[in-house]
Amino acid sequence: MKSITLIAAVLMSTILSAQKNTGSILYKESIKMDMDVQMEGMDPAMIEQIKAMMPDNHSFQNILYFDAKASLYTNYDSPVKEKEVRHEKHGNDMQVEMRMEAPTSTLYTNLKSGEVAHHTDLMGRQFLIQGTPEKKKWKVSTDIEIVQNYPCQKATLQDGEKPVEVWFTTKIPANVGPREYRDLPGAVLKVSIEDGKHMITAEKIDLGKVDKTKIVKPKKGKKVTHEEFEKIAEAKQKEMQEMYGGKGGIIIQTEERDR
Repeated sequence: MKSITLIAAVLMSTILSAQKNTGSILYKESIKMDMDVQMEGMDPAMIEQIKAMMPDNHSFQNILYFDAKASLYTNYDSPVKEKEVRHEKHGNDMQVEMRMEAPTSTLYTNLKSGEVAHHTDLMGRQFLIQGTPEKKKWKVSTDIEIVQNYPCQKATLQDGEKPVEVWFTTKIPANVGPREYRDLPGAVLKVSIEDGKHMITAEKIDLGKVDKTKIVKPKKGKKVTHEEFEKIAEAKQKEMQEMYGGKGGIIIQTEERDR
């Protein structure tokens, strides 16, 4: 009887452990926008008024599905359409209207090999970015913060010129996180990029079996490497700046571009 009880306890422990390695996490991403209003011959006071009429941040939701083999981070189709925002304000016979959308993105990661397949949209063109990124070299500290009732530990790194700070929890022992932020002994629940200019925070966590149709490797789009995509994106950004930057336009700089 004791041996039967022991076997049952071991099986139950194994099942509970496996459930922590599969599930979904809903994240909210918030990006502070840097407005650069360029209008030749316009009064500086009017330019400041235009800036005041613009939103200073943009928020949207993404969701992460994961199991023991792979993860997929993609746009979340909220019933309230949080990824589509309109801003319309009036003042002194001036109307400013903006329509912002979350960048279309699906990032698939093979958790065993580290290989990624990232389907994204850039100005109407579909791309499939493939490769196996190097593992991130995190510096783990002893700082603790509670995120969604989970005790999380702090880790930092320098991503180019951008400082990145994440909070991960070993209570969810899965090597997963939003966007490319993983390679830690637990799920990443919070990310701060450039001292809070770009924040990613877990809003809802559901652990348990995930439908296999939720974690499917994307195949559509022009196949490119990460380096090739960066060059294309930089060229497009330069083209837009030359087209609108000096002709009475408004340039909005954010950190939404997918990596």
